[in-house]
Amino acid sequence: MKDIKNNNTQKGCTPVSSNCVIWQGPDIPCINLCKGDNISDVTARLAHELCDILNILNVSGYDLTCFNPACPSVDNFKDLVQFILDQLCILINQDNSTTTPANGCPDCEIEVAECFHYTDYLGNLQTTMQLKDYATAMGNRICNLVTLIDAINQRIDDLEVRVDTIENQISGGSQLPTMSISCLTGDLNVPIPIFLQNLETKVCELLNATGTPSEIISAVGAQCVTPSDPQASNSAAQMSAIAGWVSSPQDLADTVTNLWLALCDLRTAVFDLQNSISNCCTSTCEDIIWDITATYDQPALNITFSGQPLPGGFSFCSGSDATIKVYDAYNNNYTVTGINIIPAMGGNNYALDISSSPSLKPTIFYRIDVLACFTDGTITCNNTKSYSFLNGSFCPALTVSSPNPGEFQVDFTNPITTASIGYVVAVFNASTNVQVASFTFPVSVLGSSLSNVFTGLSTGTYYAKITSISQGIYQLTSCGPSSTVSVL
Repeated sequence: MKDIKNNNTQKGCTPVSSNCVIWQGPDIPCINLCKGDNISDVTARLAHELCDILNILNVSGYDLTCFNPACPSVDNFKDLVQFILDQLCILINQDNSTTTPANGCPDCEIEVAECFHYTDYLGNLQTTMQLKDYATAMGNRICNLVTLIDAINQRIDDLEVRVDTIENQISGGSQLPTMSISCLTGDLNVPIPIFLQNLETKVCELLNATGTPSEIISAVGAQCVTPSDPQASNSAAQMSAIAGWVSSPQDLADTVTNLWLALCDLRTAVFDLQNSISNCCTSTCEDIIWDITATYDQPALNITFSGQPLPGGFSFCSGSDATIKVYDAYNNNYTVTGINIIPAMGGNNYALDISSSPSLKPTIFYRIDVLACFTDGTITCNNTKSYSFLNGSFCPALTVSSPNPGEFQVDFTNPITTASIGYVVAVFNASTNVQVASFTFPVSVLGSSLSNVFTGLSTGTYYAKITSISQGIYQLTSCGPSSTVSVL
């Protein structure tokens, strides 16, 4: 048999996985081999068949105890066959003689190897045979094995020739079979291995985007609008009366079709309702719908308006604009007038710079009041919207460490650049959440880096929280906690 070299000895060759090499020979039913299987499967099946044959040829699996002792000794399958032939010759010679053989072997019944067990016509498992019958069965089995081994060797030689041909094609620059065009990449003549890699990648991406088939089927079954439900735009008709409606959706396409039809039906109903309201009703102050939220991004307050544009015919009273008032935690206020908020009322932002305010201070709390007067010439509407929020940027970011055993260090930078402010840092045991130490930083230099080392701590894990103070008043009750640090 021709040796197959490993990849390390194939100098100049491009390694190719045997999974990419396809068996193009005929189907071989006896080993369940089909045309189109890859070489990895072919080789594995041949190897299993060969292992079965080697197990059969292993003399340790045969019971020769009735030849006690077997002489000459049987050490391999060749010796076993020769021993059986010798015994057959003895039996034949005895049958041809006129002498009546003595009782016992070779005219005896013996235990046979498991592969020779059989079920008789009564359904009983037979594990013994007459020695002569056993020898004959073994001879027939051996002949079949020899024939099978010859056929397997022929198949292996054929596989070797095919593999050598493919390896020579690759090392000689010949290409593997290709796909004429790939919609996955748009390339022409894509080699089969690369095409399969691209296909697997795209299939995985598709599964991640759409979910598994079972998840899609589950989503299809979640449709809550039934064919018998009334239409939103025509309550006298059922949903099944809409052209294109799928009464029993089976796949994603059916469900998406029904979703679009249901959405269009709702849109038609909403438009009809809007037109009916517009044609029959007169706008009131309740139709002026708007609200505000805000955040602080020093030095500006970002006010976000939400709601709906003003109803038709409404505008500011006497041409005046809105007034915005801002209050800090000390109830200091800052008022700005002449703000046109109408464009923002459709859902836009307005930035109010409060750095020029002489009265406002940087605090943890702000409240915003927006006052506006609207009229359509007949109705006058005075609207006021208020919004209060905590100033999240007021929290300094804490950096914690343990420079030495028993020590816990806290470092941070004062984020407030428009007023002096002090801080209290407290240290807590992370296992019990009990405060074990604290330190008060006096009114500090603006923007300066602050640090303190707590000493004498027991071995354990600790974290810190910070509270800000201004003019002797605690402004911030929850800022933190920091990350945890192990102290030795």
